[in-house]
Amino acid sequence: MMNRVNPSLVVTIFAFLVLFMGQVQAITLREIMSSLTSDSPKAEQPLEGKPVKAIVAQKENPFAPQHFSNKAVEQKIQQEIQGKYGDNIEVRFASWRLPGGRSAIVSQFIVEEIEVNPQRTKTTALVHFQIGDQLKTLKIRGRLDHMINVPALNRPVHYGDLITKDDISWTKISGQKSNRFLITNPDDLIGRQPRAGFLKVNVPLYKRDVEFVRDIEKGSLVTAHYKTARLELLTKVRALEHGHKGESIRILNPDTNKILYGVVIGPGRVSLSPLPAVKN
Repeated sequence: MMNRVNPSLVVTIFAFLVLFMGQVQAITLREIMSSLTSDSPKAEQPLEGKPVKAIVAQKENPFAPQHFSNKAVEQKIQQEIQGKYGDNIEVRFASWRLPGGRSAIVSQFIVEEIEVNPQRTKTTALVHFQIGDQLKTLKIRGRLDHMINVPALNRPVHYGDLITKDDISWTKISGQKSNRFLITNPDDLIGRQPRAGFLKVNVPLYKRDVEFVRDIEKGSLVTAHYKTARLELLTKVRALEHGHKGESIRILNPDTNKILYGVVIGPGRVSLSPLPAVKN
């Protein structure tokens, strides 16, 4: 039968570690308890009967002295959560300060307990800090953010440049930013260009950010085709709108100063031909 470890004994052992071994690296309570169990010569003998120094002596190398910051504590908590729930979870921590004030030096900390709500949206971590010869405890709270992978660009792409397969990389964003306009398939980027200006590197892209390369630019002179069974005419008109192949755009006939509609049939070309009659 596995021996049960008294929690108060673990805290006591932690104090002895600081007194006799100096500063050690950040570890969790689970790691300490695992070490205590595996380092005992015989599992049948109670841990209370073993001197603390005998357990410490079995550690191969003492860790180099170091001081810990808020970031180090947050990284440890996030590593623990990702180890259990997956790498696509990031923790957005609520504002908190190290106990003891700005001048306090944290030489050691232990993440004793991490709680995650059933919806996996919030977390609370109970952390013990060693500050000088004092042991202080703090609850650190945070919100769990479920990240998703989306295609992005690995180079700036300017208007007029086609996006190719080699321009695509991947980035993570919060799932809360996802909507039906977010581009999640790289095929929706390849062969397109920025709608205006340029697109930045490693940022999520939305459908409004890109477009197919325009066959007709607004304000340009284009060739208008008019063809019937007996007649075919070509004339120059001015485009009043941008256009892609298959789109209907407004055009201006400079000779008559009238606005017409034409269907884009290719780069710089529109068709004014009447639609074929629909057979009943």
